[in-house]
Amino acid sequence: ILSRAVTLQKQVGQFGGDNADFLERMVEKALAPKVNWKSLLKNKLIKASQKINTFAAPDKRFRSRGMVMPGPKALQNDELEGVKICVDTSGSISSKDIGVMFAQVEQLLKTYKAEAEVMYWDTRVRAVYPFKDIKELNEILSSNEKLDRLIVKDLKAIRNEYAKERKTIILEEKLKTESVDVTKLIAKEVVVSTFELDTTLALLTSEGKIKRTLLKEYEQSKLTPKPLKAISLSGEDKLVDVALTSGNSDLLVVQDNGYASRFNENEVPVVGIKAAGVKAINQGKENSKLIALLSLSSSEHVRLLLVSDKLCARLVSSTSIVTTSRLGLKQNLVRIFKASPMKLVAVSKVFKKKDMKNNIYLYSDETNEIVDISSLEVVTLGSGMKPNLTLSCSKVKGQHFEGEVIDSNCSIEKPTIVVEQSKAKEDNGDRQLSLFDLFDEDR
Repeated sequence: ILSRAVTLQKQVGQFGGDNADFLERMVEKALAPKVNWKSLLKNKLIKASQKINTFAAPDKRFRSRGMVMPGPKALQNDELEGVKICVDTSGSISSKDIGVMFAQVEQLLKTYKAEAEVMYWDTRVRAVYPFKDIKELNEILSSNEKLDRLIVKDLKAIRNEYAKERKTIILEEKLKTESVDVTKLIAKEVVVSTFELDTTLALLTSEGKIKRTLLKEYEQSKLTPKPLKAISLSGEDKLVDVALTSGNSDLLVVQDNGYASRFNENEVPVVGIKAAGVKAINQGKENSKLIALLSLSSSEHVRLLLVSDKLCARLVSSTSIVTTSRLGLKQNLVRIFKASPMKLVAVSKVFKKKDMKNNIYLYSDETNEIVDISSLEVVTLGSGMKPNLTLSCSKVKGQHFEGEVIDSNCSIEKPTIVVEQSKAKEDNGDRQLSLFDLFDEDR
């Protein structure tokens, strides 16, 4: 009945409607005859190994009667040759089924004295082995250690055959490097292709110090195990962020309580790499930690993503943040409620694209998380922070950033505010004081 229905629908020309291809494959599968592959293989081997009747070997039973009749003669060597066993490794056959198939084939090949090759394939033939090595192959597949040794052997063979001459030089003198202290985390990675740009790097610390240093100050003439000192720190202070400036950028510094300050970069003196910074923001009595530093060029209008440790995220527009003086009035980017205390852990620029996922990468003590922020919309400054991220962890520690690339394509602007460059003294550990520090203490 099903076969007649298919024939009728094809004649009408409306088989399956919108799902014609899918339904046709399902019907063909249902109508396909069920074949016992074991019996089919056995019959093929029997047929291929059968004997033939020939007068070259007359049947002895008819000689006494004076008759010459063709007798049976086995095929030459009584062996089968050129048998190929093709194994689909794309995942459509389970390991159990492959094991059963190999056991059946091995018995049949022994019975009919046949030799065979095993061909592993998916979209193309991946490997060919003699079937007599099947036990060894099964041992390799069942042992990760043997499999690793085989892979290493094959990779060495590939290297020996296709290796190209090295284009870099290995130094004979090995550099002694100190072990990495995991408590001293890297604040940011910056890839530099040229140090000739007339621009600066701005550095921000958690205690609210900021400085600018010429990019060329960080260039090293030779490889050395000792890193350059980028900024002098005192007490428990630490470097939290680095940003490339354009010469007339606005710098946005953000505290973990949601407050921020935006000012022109030229309000920050340019000093040497060993110098400490100046005060970046009026921290007030709450003395919140600084967590982020962003550089915004004069023509840059972007969305800013703010992420808190309690699975909250908000988008705000950079154009809503007013540019003031370096120690001017702070602005509340987001509101954190006393009933639900939390801290911001990351601030980044976002360039959302339509009709595709917009992923960010967050991390916690336990795991890394990929989060799609396509559904987030820009909110007004001072909007409340509420949990809106679905993560497997209960607390976010920060966000993974891609870092910056400094090359000849970086934009350079002429400053509108000129501040005389100063040669700051190296900070030997004492806290740098200013009138604003004393003013905060009096309050």
